[in-house]
Amino acid sequence: MALGIKAVKGILYIEALLKKIKIVKELFLIELEQGYEAFIPKDLSQDHLPYSLRYYDPVIAYVSENISIHRREHFALK
Repeated sequence: MALGIKAVKGILYIEALLKKIKIVKELFLIELEQGYEAFIPKDLSQDHLPYSLRYYDPVIAYVSENISIHRREHFALK
């Protein structure tokens, strides 16, 4: 909420933004591990970038590195 209303500035803003992205990544990974349909969250989306700069490799790499071994075998992410 503090980010949405721009109540913080400077280094505190950057730290809050990084914390928010970390939490979004963790929730996204939990949804995948539980077998739910998971869409790439708005905070991880690259829709605001030009087409020439859109890469989903970082999202795929994050999931591949952090998903449990059981789910990794299920999804064949190696």
